[in-house]
Amino acid sequence: ARRYALVRELMAANGVDCLVVPGSPGMNAELMADVHWLSNWNHTAAPGFVVFPCSCEPTLYFGLFTYRANTAQ
Repeated sequence: ARRYALVRELMAANGVDCLVVPGSPGMNAELMADVHWLSNWNHTAAPGFVVFPCSCEPTLYFGLFTYRANTAQ
């Protein structure tokens, strides 16, 4: 709740209605820091992003499409 309040305060101060925060796992997931901070989701093999509106709940999107071939047996 503290993080969301801080983000929304900064958004309001800068006239931002919605954030789209991308992340990519990279080496040791260092490029997922912003997604992890907003969603507490930190996967080391899949990219993801957070859509963070100023007045609704944020949504986490992620893809594990690297495993897709293994699921269609």
